[in-house]
Amino acid sequence: DGDGHDDFTEIFDLYDPTKGGGAKLLDNKFFNTYRNVQYGYTVLYPATWLVRSLDSQSTKEIIFTSPSSEFFDLLAETNPVYLTSTQWYLLHSGLSGDEEIKKARAEVEEMKIHNGLTVSLSHDRLHAYLAYKDQMFTLTYNAASAQELNFKAIFRFMLENFEIIN
Repeated sequence: DGDGHDDFTEIFDLYDPTKGGGAKLLDNKFFNTYRNVQYGYTVLYPATWLVRSLDSQSTKEIIFTSPSSEFFDLLAETNPVYLTSTQWYLLHSGLSGDEEIKKARAEVEEMKIHNGLTVSLSHDRLHAYLAYKDQMFTLTYNAASAQELNFKAIFRFMLENFEIIN
């Protein structure tokens, strides 16, 4: 948009690079906000993607599907012993043996998102875990039949813009 700011950075900071002048991305027709009142969060996603719950009785697991059939699975679970996101990942990763767990712990990427929460990314960066009080949120990237991952930046964008609402 010729404003001297990197468009990628503008998007992650929620500014619309197609308009400039401080226009907000939320006012852009290319993104929508998914609001899950049952599990207390919101997340931004591309407006062209299909959003559905896996269960008609619950919004515990939400699927965001791209036009190319790649999808992100957002799962809310109870975390009764208040594990950190990294502890949760290591416990549920199916790893056994001290050396295997030590290696996996070293490969975990922890990142702070804009609201101060910490997200832990698995070694392949396709699974993200966010602990909040007695809840654990897991966002998983599933390539479906795609030969390559086309939406890695959208995956990070959704993580960065995940908000707790209660």
